[in-house]
Amino acid sequence: MVFLKESLPKGLLPVVAIVMTGVLLTLSPWSFESFGWTALLGIGAAFFSGGAATSIRYLGKAGHHPLEIIFYFMMMSTAISVVIMWNKFVMPSPIQWVALILIGVVSLLAQVYLTRAFTCENAIVVEMVRYSGIAINALWGFIIWNEIPSISTLLGGSLIILGCIVLNRIKNAQTESQSNKNVLKQAG
Repeated sequence: MVFLKESLPKGLLPVVAIVMTGVLLTLSPWSFESFGWTALLGIGAAFFSGGAATSIRYLGKAGHHPLEIIFYFMMMSTAISVVIMWNKFVMPSPIQWVALILIGVVSLLAQVYLTRAFTCENAIVVEMVRYSGIAINALWGFIIWNEIPSISTLLGGSLIILGCIVLNRIKNAQTESQSNKNVLKQAG
């Protein structure tokens, strides 16, 4: 809202409240067992993620091609990674190389679609949908590490998913309404 001069689309304030309530329930910041100093790293990551999302949207509105934006992102990530691991690099084993290549391909595809989303849609709307990742991560935790989600996590994840469904319906209704107005203008 500050840097992009975008406002929340009509009717989405209640959806934001639903999703943010879901995020709070899922993260349980009042539970000191799960919320410690490491949670500050997550808050920092969220801050930088918001900055990246704003930058992607800004560059997209300025006419930069999505692949150019991805190139900038990857170059910055590479430069920062080289600085961080300068004296700590360990040569991966062949199996680790395969895993790293697969992670790289999946990450690149995710970055392509995320960049396209940010360049084509209101940044606030895209960020709201990205919150569904919290619920998906809880599901992966259950499947891979047998982490049993709390009632709070299940309720929060349900609210996030519900918010994303409502968001999608509102956006579809607004898009359909705008399309109908355009058709009427052309006909009249």
